[in-house]
Amino acid sequence: MRDVEGARDIAQAGASGAAADADAGAGADAGAGAGAHTGADTGADTGADTGADTGADTGPDTGPDAGVQGAAEPVPLNVSRLAEALASARLCGRPLQALPCADVPLSFEDAMAVQREVGRRLGAAVAGWKAGLIPGVRFTCAAVFAADVLESPAVYRLPCVPSEGEATAFVEGEVAFSLAHDLPPRVQPYSDDEVAQAVDRCHAAIEIGNPRMVHFDAASLVHKLADSMGNGAIVWGAGTSGWRAIDWSALRVRMMLDGKTVVDHVDGGKGADPLATLVALANARNREPLRAGQVVITGNRTGFNVARTGTRIHVVIGGLGEVSVQLV
Repeated sequence: MRDVEGARDIAQAGASGAAADADAGAGADAGAGAGAHTGADTGADTGADTGADTGADTGPDTGPDAGVQGAAEPVPLNVSRLAEALASARLCGRPLQALPCADVPLSFEDAMAVQREVGRRLGAAVAGWKAGLIPGVRFTCAAVFAADVLESPAVYRLPCVPSEGEATAFVEGEVAFSLAHDLPPRVQPYSDDEVAQAVDRCHAAIEIGNPRMVHFDAASLVHKLADSMGNGAIVWGAGTSGWRAIDWSALRVRMMLDGKTVVDHVDGGKGADPLATLVALANARNREPLRAGQVVITGNRTGFNVARTGTRIHVVIGGLGEVSVQLV
């Protein structure tokens, strides 16, 4: 069983990394508009993560069903105000210059509650997840809404762009899993084999980063987590059902921007392997149920690349196929 206890006790897995990231500008997480990365995808370098991958709740454990959307619990004022601002930024298409309640302490549990409250306010169903695990260091996850989970080949309009300057996004090649069966929260940890049996296919995927904060790179880790680690969208390719024989440490990964190769390497990633990351998500506290049909990305495999409106992104991962998206 892979880091099960560390994944279930997110407070211990993320607290030290969170403090360090908060004090140091979140360890090089960067905003899409600034052309950098989101802060925790485990496939990226461990000092500067890519997005939903670092940290989780540091509050008290509330049981396996904690955080399931629709739970009748009062929403703290700081959570409500943050969710209102982030939901508004998504709706109006303009990133926030500053967050409300930025000086009010926010726990990881609160940050996850903000994610859920944003979804509730938008009336948005969860269709995917961004997850990342650096074993023994930290774990993060963020739900991705249905409108932002796209099948390749896709066209994606950046929904949140600055009022001035050029619209840009960070783009990353990732390994993704689509689920054939539900994995509801439970007290007993899921084993690797149980999680693997719930997988339908394994895919090449692209993450598009589009934070709702202008100064995402300078935000604390918990505020990044509240903003879904800057995730804008997931695009997934056809994939394969024969993924269990793949050597994760020997994946050849290529990324092309407008036909020009910008990445071509064999990369095992510097975080946990994709299955270990999926197991960590299955065993994470304070998450909503994982549902059949949802797509989970598991960490950056290409480094951080900036794409502008009009760019076509194409990623090929050995054994998993290809995926492409056009930004408009």
